[in-house]
Amino acid sequence: MTVAPKEKVFSLTKSATKSVIGRFQGTLGSRNSSDDYTLNVTRRGVFSASLTGLRDNAALQLRTNRGQVIARSNRPGRQSELIRRTLVPGTYFIRVSRSGGRTRYTLTISDNSNTSNPPTNPNPPTNPNPPINPFQNLWGVYRGSGITNIGTIDPLSGQLTSARSFQTSIVSEVTAPRSAGGVVETNPFSLSVGSSVAEIAANVEGAISVISALPFNFRGGFLLQYWSLQYSGNQISGTLINRDSGTALTTNLFNSTMNFGLGLGIPFPYAMDTGTTLQGTLTPTELRIRIQGFDSGRTRLFVSDVVAQRT
Repeated sequence: MTVAPKEKVFSLTKSATKSVIGRFQGTLGSRNSSDDYTLNVTRRGVFSASLTGLRDNAALQLRTNRGQVIARSNRPGRQSELIRRTLVPGTYFIRVSRSGGRTRYTLTISDNSNTSNPPTNPNPPTNPNPPINPFQNLWGVYRGSGITNIGTIDPLSGQLTSARSFQTSIVSEVTAPRSAGGVVETNPFSLSVGSSVAEIAANVEGAISVISALPFNFRGGFLLQYWSLQYSGNQISGTLINRDSGTALTTNLFNSTMNFGLGLGIPFPYAMDTGTTLQGTLTPTELRIRIQGFDSGRTRLFVSDVVAQRT
């Protein structure tokens, strides 16, 4: 079969077997950031695609003929990728895209219509068994902006004395739950939401940093989980249950001016207090949430509205 270098065509036809119907090899690099494969499905069936043999990070997507992404796999590093989906007759596109440097890959297409088990990889990687996670379609990077309103509270009266508004860029990441030392994050996924690295490093006022859990790999490994998250439909909510005041590392912060009197003040990272809440929507294409609460000293009230699109 002759195929074009950028588009390979094959079909799922009615068959009593469950054999591999396609195995393709390619290379991604600076001059070829992605390869597209056309999949013609002639009957309803269970389809799977695995991406193995990676030397650098790469991602896998399944799209409709209108370009809508209906499944994706984007694990970090050189880990294998897997998509498994029930498809109705129609035309679909599989995209293998570069997420890191130059890499070779092997793409294996399987028809698993007569089995409920994932296909056996003929060439298992060093670290096989990529996860099948019900929230995997949400994993990815979301970029946008956030508006944070910060009010100062008078320590004597407890009243809000002033409020200012700030806008920063936002980078958010949704991944598989974090794990370390045999402990796995109990959330449906791991979530980080923060202003850009440059804004946080420069202590830009209004910059925020939210991390649901953080793994550490020294002393046998341990996991610090800060947030309890819930997800239903496309609604996401959460509560900061641990601000980890017992260690020197604080991860859930917002920047506000610390006043020294006589009109002197500098931007300073304030730790979010336990009970800070997060609420909004998360879809495979957009994150739209509100984060609100107090700092740990109860001297400032903040409300951050974040809107970010998946990239």
